[in-house]
Amino acid sequence: MKKILKYFLFAVLFVIPFKVSAGSISISASSTSVSVGQSVSIKVSLNDASGTVSVTSSSPTVLSGGSSSEFLDSESKTFTFYAKSEGSATVTLNPTDVTDSDEKTITGSKSITITVGSKSSSKSNSNLSGDNTLSSLEIEGIELSPKFSKNTTSYTASAKAGTEKVTIKATKSDSSSKVSGTGELEVKEGLNELEVVVTAEDGSTKTYTIKLTVDEQDPIEVKVDGKKYTVIRKISEMDPPSGYKKDKVKIKDEEVECFKHEKFDTILVLLKDSKGKTNLYVYKDNKYTLYKEYTFSKITLYPTKPNKIPAGFKKTTITINNEKVTAYKKGDVIIIYGMNTETGKYNWYRYDKQENTLQIYKPEKNDSDELKKELDLYKMITYGLAGLSFILFIALIVNIVKKRRYTKEERMQKKKDKKEMKNSMKEFRKDKEDIDIKRIMDEPTEVDIKKIMDELDKDDE
Repeated sequence: MKKILKYFLFAVLFVIPFKVSAGSISISASSTSVSVGQSVSIKVSLNDASGTVSVTSSSPTVLSGGSSSEFLDSESKTFTFYAKSEGSATVTLNPTDVTDSDEKTITGSKSITITVGSKSSSKSNSNLSGDNTLSSLEIEGIELSPKFSKNTTSYTASAKAGTEKVTIKATKSDSSSKVSGTGELEVKEGLNELEVVVTAEDGSTKTYTIKLTVDEQDPIEVKVDGKKYTVIRKISEMDPPSGYKKDKVKIKDEEVECFKHEKFDTILVLLKDSKGKTNLYVYKDNKYTLYKEYTFSKITLYPTKPNKIPAGFKKTTITINNEKVTAYKKGDVIIIYGMNTETGKYNWYRYDKQENTLQIYKPEKNDSDELKKELDLYKMITYGLAGLSFILFIALIVNIVKKRRYTKEERMQKKKDKKEMKNSMKEFRKDKEDIDIKRIMDEPTEVDIKKIMDELDKDDE
C-alpha cells in the first residue's frame, strides 16, 4: 500500500504538468550609443501579459520620443527615440496596469541607458562605415507614397480590404550594414506601422517607417473641404502624440479608436484620403481639422488660425520640417499663433529659424506706440468729420430758412410788379391813338420820344 502511495505522489509531483505563469516585460535597444541627429529603436515586449505601459526618456532634451500610455497584449512594439543633444538619457519601461494570464499584477520597471555623442563622434573610427541608408524599399504589389528616397524615412501605403500579409523588400546602400524588418509580415485591418531598421557598421541606425492602411470592408466615409476621406477605425499600432492617450469615439453611430488629450477636450482621429495618405485630424462637432504639431526645443505647438493679427504684421508662409506653415511677418520678425500641447494655452510665438526655437511673443514698445498713434489719428479724423458734418448741417438749415424767406419776398414783389404793369397797360391803351408802340419800338422819332417823356412826367405828377 505504501509503494502504491509513493508512485501516486511521484506522478502528481513530477509526471502531471502544472501550468506555470511566466508573464514578464522586457526592453532592448538597437544601439546604446548614438550621435546627435540620429535615432535609436527601443523594443518593448510583454510576454504572456497585457496591460498599459509607459516608455519614457529621463531627459527629452537629450533623447526625445516614447509614449506615456501604451496598451500591449502579449506583443512587442518598437519605439523610435531621437538624439537631440549630447549627454545620456535613461529610457524606462514602466508597467502601470499589467497582469499575466493568471491575473497576477506585474510590477517593477525596466530601463536602458543611451549615450548621445556629438555629430563628429560617429566618425572617430574611420575604418568603420557609417552608412545606414537603403538604396531601395518597397512593399510587393503596393505603391509607397512619396516615391522612395534614401533620405526620406516616412512613407504611407494602402492595401485592399482582406489583406492579411505583405512582403517588404529592401536593399542596403552599404554591404557592411544590417537590415531588419523585411520579409513577409502579418497585417490587420486598419493602420499598421511597419519599421525597417538599418544598422551601419559603426552602430548608428536609421529607421524607415511605413504606415500601411488595410482598407476596411465597410468604410466610414466623411467629407473635409469637399473631399472624401475614410475614417480609420483601428489605430492601436500608432503612437499617440505627446500628451494624448488612446481612447474611443463614436462617428456616425460607430465606435472608432482615437487619441484624446490627457488634460484637454481635444480628440484626434485618423483619416485616409483617396491616394492612401493618412493624417490625424481634430474631431469636434462633426467637423474635421488637419492636425499638425511641431516641436521646438521644449515646446510642441499646434498652429491654429488667430482671431486678430498684431498691428503691422502680414500673412506669409514658412517651411518647418519640409511642410508649409502659416505665419505672420513684420520686417525680420516672424510669429506663429497656436496651442502649446503641454499647457493647452493659445499664444503668439516668435519663431527663430536658425535655432528652430519658439518664444512667447509680446508686442514691442514700438508696436504699441504705432498702434497708439494710429488710434489718435483715427480719433482726430473722426472728431474732424463730426465737426464738419455739424457745420454743414447748420449751414444747410440757414440756407433753407433764407431761401424760404427770400422766396416769400420775391413773391410779394412779383405781385406788386404785376399790378403796376397792369396799370401801365391801361394807360397805354388810353393813349393808343397818340403813341403807336410797335412803330416806336421799330423807328422812334423825336415826336414819339417827346410824347413818351410827357406821359412819364404825368405819371410822376
